[in-house]
Amino acid sequence: EINPTGQVPVLIDNNFVIADSNAICEYIEETYNSDVKLLGSSTIIKSKIRALINWFDKKFYNEVTKYIMNEKVITNRS
Repeated sequence: EINPTGQVPVLIDNNFVIADSNAICEYIEETYNSDVKLLGSSTIIKSKIRALINWFDKKFYNEVTKYIMNEKVITNRS
C-alpha cells in the first residue's frame, strides 16, 4: 500500500516515501552523512557495487520476477 508498485523495501523518512534499495542506500548516505558507507567509501567501489546491483536486478528479473508477475497478472484477471 505504501509503494504504488507493491514492492519492498520502502523507507519513510519525514513523510517522504522512497522505494528501491539503491535509492534508499543513497538517500541514507547523503541525508545523514553517516560514517557507515552503504555503497562503499570510494567512487571506484561505489561504481563496482552499483554495477553488481544492476546486474543482479536484471538477472533476477529475467529469471524470477517476470514469471511471478505474469502469473499474478494472469491469475488476478481470471
